[in-house]
Amino acid sequence: MRILKSERFESAEFSDNERFFIELWYSLTHSKSLDTYRVKCMNSRTLIRELSQEIQIGLIKSNGLQCLCDESNECLENDPIISIHFNILYNRIKPYLIEQPQPDKEKDEKRKKELEDKKRDFLYLSKDFSVDLERRYWECLSFELLPAIVSGDKKNIKTLVVSLLSDLIDKGWPIETLFKWHEHFLSDKNTSKYTFEKNLHFMFRYFSNKSQEFEVTLRLMGSNKLVELGSYGDFIFTNNPCNIAAKASKKFTKYNDYICFTQIKLSDSDFLSAAINAKESFEQFVDLLRFDFEPSTLKIDQVCHVRRLVDDKVELPIVKTIVPNPNEDINHSDFKSFIHDLITVSKKPVIEESSNRKIRGSIRQYRFGRDSDNFKDKFLNWWMGLETMCHIGRGDGIGEIVSHNVTMVMVLPYLHRLLLDTIATVKYAEIDWHQDLKSICSGKELDEITVDDLLEIIHSQGHRDILLESCKKSELMYYRCDELFNIFRNPDNLVKKIKTHHNHLLWHLSRLYRIRCCIVHGSDIRFRLSLFTANLEFYLKQATKFVLTIFSSNDHILNLEEIYSRTTLCYNKTIADLSNASAGKQEIRNAVFASITN
Repeated sequence: MRILKSERFESAEFSDNERFFIELWYSLTHSKSLDTYRVKCMNSRTLIRELSQEIQIGLIKSNGLQCLCDESNECLENDPIISIHFNILYNRIKPYLIEQPQPDKEKDEKRKKELEDKKRDFLYLSKDFSVDLERRYWECLSFELLPAIVSGDKKNIKTLVVSLLSDLIDKGWPIETLFKWHEHFLSDKNTSKYTFEKNLHFMFRYFSNKSQEFEVTLRLMGSNKLVELGSYGDFIFTNNPCNIAAKASKKFTKYNDYICFTQIKLSDSDFLSAAINAKESFEQFVDLLRFDFEPSTLKIDQVCHVRRLVDDKVELPIVKTIVPNPNEDINHSDFKSFIHDLITVSKKPVIEESSNRKIRGSIRQYRFGRDSDNFKDKFLNWWMGLETMCHIGRGDGIGEIVSHNVTMVMVLPYLHRLLLDTIATVKYAEIDWHQDLKSICSGKELDEITVDDLLEIIHSQGHRDILLESCKKSELMYYRCDELFNIFRNPDNLVKKIKTHHNHLLWHLSRLYRIRCCIVHGSDIRFRLSLFTANLEFYLKQATKFVLTIFSSNDHILNLEEIYSRTTLCYNKTIADLSNASAGKQEIRNAVFASITN
């Protein structure tokens, strides 16, 4: 989890709940946040929109529809906006979310007609619900957030902020723009002049504004043929772009025979979003250029010149196609270790050659994705990497097999990953390391503690309370740690946590496969791909590292199919052991350090 240090709040008086909101916003939009603590791809509005569209199209398979309905039902059930403002429609559609009518599988004609009527009712309800959510969901979010902050219901605040941010990203706001907004609340200029409540109202007014008109200028490098073309659609090619601000760098305006500019006017939410969308639109033309006209590689400068037409304000946003994921700092030693593991695995005679080829293929696809300049190409390459390595075993089609194997690989290390992230957070916060905490950790200092040490603290009531007291330096850290420690001290809570994460992975991978099919078959993509692409990158990297570690440390495991089979058995055993009435501290530790070998 990403937190703000307490010093950041010294410029103004904030209530605990206001601090929680600001930190939560910061954490959810931070590009390096663990995906567990990052803004979600979907909320109630976008889920019902997707459901309505999929039912209307009619191509979604029954297992995919079941996943989408289960996900929608869980989200709607836990969304305070739905319970307050949309409860009637939710109660009407809920029976269909639990059990979808499937007339195609019914042989009895009378029963089949009844199911066909119910299927039509399900379609009409989903359409009506979607229309109502599109019309009012944002307004309801903006109305309910401040009362939730005042009341101090942190679970409610978290749910509302996650839904709010998900809504903004779906509407085209870049996560980089959203991330900067925590600074608006902390700015000395704003805190001295405006209250938290006034800043919050200003934020909602800003995000509720209609699209504005922009002129975007892109700098193109690598071709001397474009100016002769004159234009493509709304894009105009020129050597001398008009309306360029004086603050534009000399490098941006520099010209030679292989540099030119293209300009386009468009409506968008802000400067960065306008630059991103202009660049993505122009890349479609680059596809055509490279097909049979321009043999040289054409590059688009990351720096864009964006002018807002209403007031001529100019900004020079940098479009980097940032994939929001936590990056591990890998030094030369770590990289050499990775290479050693890969070479060791490739030379093991017991490992089947097909498994080696699949691992190499997935790493190659990862590189292609990293080198791509747009999210669509990144997405497709990283899905192909997953498919190359994880389309192994029996199942009903590519999507189901890949989703199952990736889910199993991702869910096993999940608990360990959460505790590692917690340790990193308390170290970053430089919490007070009480002598009693040091004693239970065998005399270790804060920067030396391990996952085993944290588990010891969690399972000791007194020590857990001391650690939580130290975590009060950050409202968000205290909330997250208190929530997490209550889960890790109780086997039943841990089973629920694991199963919930398992479901979320399965549901989301089912959606990622549908997006993959849309790209491959040239269908319309109904999502902003940045967060979905980030999920894919994380899954691919973690799955690749997982199988390399297993192969390098176990000479008796022969192929990828065996790894995926073992992960499924390990998952089932972990759930069974934790569900046992006698389960306790040891079973919890076994779940955290779950291993597919005995």
